[in-house]
Amino acid sequence: MRDGGARAGAYARVNVYVCSTVRHVLFAVLRAAHRGDEHHQILVFTDYQDAGLEHWDLAALPAHTEVVQLQRAAVRAALRNDRPGRIAYFFAMRGWPAPAALRRRLLRALHDIAPHAAASWSQPTLPDLWLFNERNKMSRLFRLLQPQFALLEEGEGNYTRISMPWWKWPLRALQGLPPQVRQFGEDRHCAAIWVLYPERLAPSLRDKAHAIDFLHLNTARELMQRLFGNSLPAGFDTATVILATQPLEIVEGITVAAKQGFYRQLVATLLARNERVILKAHPAESAADYSFLDGQVMRTVDALPLEVLLLASPRRLRIVSVISTAGLGFERHCERIKLCPEGTDTAGFAAALRRWLQHPEELNACLAERLDHHAAAGSSPMSSQATGVP
Repeated sequence: MRDGGARAGAYARVNVYVCSTVRHVLFAVLRAAHRGDEHHQILVFTDYQDAGLEHWDLAALPAHTEVVQLQRAAVRAALRNDRPGRIAYFFAMRGWPAPAALRRRLLRALHDIAPHAAASWSQPTLPDLWLFNERNKMSRLFRLLQPQFALLEEGEGNYTRISMPWWKWPLRALQGLPPQVRQFGEDRHCAAIWVLYPERLAPSLRDKAHAIDFLHLNTARELMQRLFGNSLPAGFDTATVILATQPLEIVEGITVAAKQGFYRQLVATLLARNERVILKAHPAESAADYSFLDGQVMRTVDALPLEVLLLASPRRLRIVSVISTAGLGFERHCERIKLCPEGTDTAGFAAALRRWLQHPEELNACLAERLDHHAAAGSSPMSSQATGVP
């Protein structure tokens, strides 16, 4: 591995990202590409959600960006060796400020596991710390090392108000926080929140909000092709539609066989319209559920974020789903087509699904209506090259 510490010292600013999913890594890489005059160190805890990077060509990363793969268990074990380490861990889990001795103990544990990671804190100036979920255990540990951090887009969690139990209300009120709900970025140590939709954040967080500005780089497609060229499906450049599946069997009474029949019909309809389909299975599904479609659709590596396909494509793709949020925030690179209208609740989704399974002709009519509506708007993927989009 390259000497990250030495390289970091050559830059005026160092950024450290704490990642636990491949989507986190993708956002960190794209932000790094947008700021080539800074050093970027991406720490990935690969044992959380199985965030392996075996399909990433990390050697293709720019010189100012490095990825360090870590294990949560190794970090915890290194801190449990002695009393100071256990105390440091205790302080971190509760979000308490720690004295210098405990911070040094945490850095020593980090150095024993990954010297490159610890080296970012050996520079004269503290790095800029970027978190995606400020409350997971590894994020809490790194928060212990410095007084401030920034948040990057995590997904719907950024915009969700999480209900708090009544017995926490008094303490939250004393801390100047909304007593009944918790929100990402509310912590006073969070200096900035970079998200796709700043306007969706709670009014109390708007002063920290910034709109993400690094998704539409002219170099994004080239970077995705370098990083994932060997993992993109054969014929990828001809694809027009991504079919984003979902585990429909979570709906009571829907079997895996019924789900397969549903997607068989969807694929047949798309192929009849001369679409070239990539099937992107939901992470909660087994890839074997869709083996019956082999030869009809392109299959992509399940571990690749859907956003990689959007950014790597030479054209603006359509994403067809039942009710998925896939592609949200990447509308410049895709057109999201949901069979269930926006705002459909869980009961409405289940009712529509059962109706389509009982009356396949209604499913065909719904899909045709959605596709034709968007085609009439001038966004047919067969003719709409991604003008101005990498």
